[in-house]
Amino acid sequence: DSEAKDDAHRHVQRHAARAPLPKLFAMMAATLKFLGPLHHNAGFVTCSKACQERPELEVLPYVTDWARDADPVKRLAAAYLLWRHLPSVGDVVHSPETTEVMLQLLDDADPRVAARVIGILSWIDQPVYWEAIRTRRTRFESHPDWEVRAEFLDFCGSMQAHCDKHARAAFRDFPRPAGDEGEVNEAKLRKKMRKTDVAGLLDLLHQKTRYNDFNAVELITEAIANRPERDVVVAAAAWARDPDPEKRVIAAQFIEHMEAGPVLLNLIGLLAADTDHRVVRAALASFRKRIGGRYQPHEIALVQACDSHPEAEVRKAFVELFENPGSDSDDAILIRMACDPAREVRAEVVSRLGQRIKAGDTINGHVREALAAKLDDPEVYVRARAITSLSSIDDPRALDAIVAELERPGDALQPHLAHLTMWVKQRPDARYLPGLKRWKLRLNDDTLDGAIKACMSCRRIPWGQ
Repeated sequence: DSEAKDDAHRHVQRHAARAPLPKLFAMMAATLKFLGPLHHNAGFVTCSKACQERPELEVLPYVTDWARDADPVKRLAAAYLLWRHLPSVGDVVHSPETTEVMLQLLDDADPRVAARVIGILSWIDQPVYWEAIRTRRTRFESHPDWEVRAEFLDFCGSMQAHCDKHARAAFRDFPRPAGDEGEVNEAKLRKKMRKTDVAGLLDLLHQKTRYNDFNAVELITEAIANRPERDVVVAAAAWARDPDPEKRVIAAQFIEHMEAGPVLLNLIGLLAADTDHRVVRAALASFRKRIGGRYQPHEIALVQACDSHPEAEVRKAFVELFENPGSDSDDAILIRMACDPAREVRAEVVSRLGQRIKAGDTINGHVREALAAKLDDPEVYVRARAITSLSSIDDPRALDAIVAELERPGDALQPHLAHLTMWVKQRPDARYLPGLKRWKLRLNDDTLDGAIKACMSCRRIPWGQ
């Protein structure tokens, strides 16, 4: 979730600049696995900037290994790193090894990688790369992915305006870019949607989803949501019974656009009992947006069986329905799920129980005890959330737990240290000082200075210390 990602990014920020290259690339691989898509991944961007500060000749072998990896995400990352480095490395671009890597990525089966490399090559004035693009004209000009076609047209345009007469001559007969192809495609899609009924729009949405055309998916989803609700309900209900699970996922996504009523409740019950966990998760996520934290007991009863679903992501999505827990029955469900075997589910349960405290409600004693029990959870992230919740009501067990966490051996606390010290500064105590100073010596982290200063000036010094 967002807090865990923030903690992980802070950890990367502290260590990327000083990490040796093997550790830096291992750190980058971890950010790609845990922190999301490349261009929205602050941890990866931080690591790539750290790479820019290293000698290019030292970085290149690691990038080459990634360019040959079976994982397309790593190959895309390699293309991104080459783009950041190669325009500035001078003679390195002439090396046969580098040329081989670039051409290999240019022929990559993943269109995202191919598009990125075409864009990179437009920055490198090397005839070998001009010829590589020329010989692939037919493939790029008729490529099924619009981004590859757009990058190819941009490359042709840059060559036709090049200061080198040989470059201009080589691409004189190539197509010229006639505006943003993405905008042209969007206009064509809007025109097509105006003439298509809801069932046809769903088919079109299914097609674009399979090709990962996210811009088109967003436009089509918006168009369907603006159609008469009766038509949407009829089409979604039909797709909810389709044998193709991808179609059932799409049907689930339109729950949020439906008005309350028997049809909606029947659809929720049908999709929540689906045998494919992707369908169930999509139904719960859409249902959560639909109810906006304001649910009725009979609505929760429709999806109650999800609390014991074999997939942890489904159980977590069920817990996320309780955005504003307030009844004894809500407390009972959440307290029971606080013992879930999956870390992410337990962490979400602790967050939901903690919201009761933030709302200023009279805290049920069972809720307080359930949070206190999570102070001994095997996962540090769950413990940190429980500490945050109990600290806000000055539960003395939270103070003891913070002391224990700071003195616990190992590095498990490190990604959560910044978040924990924020609470220490708000509620300082002299008993935190030994642990804070030990972490300060280990990390040489200036962000701990504020917490240490607050604890040193704190008057609540235990007797005999």
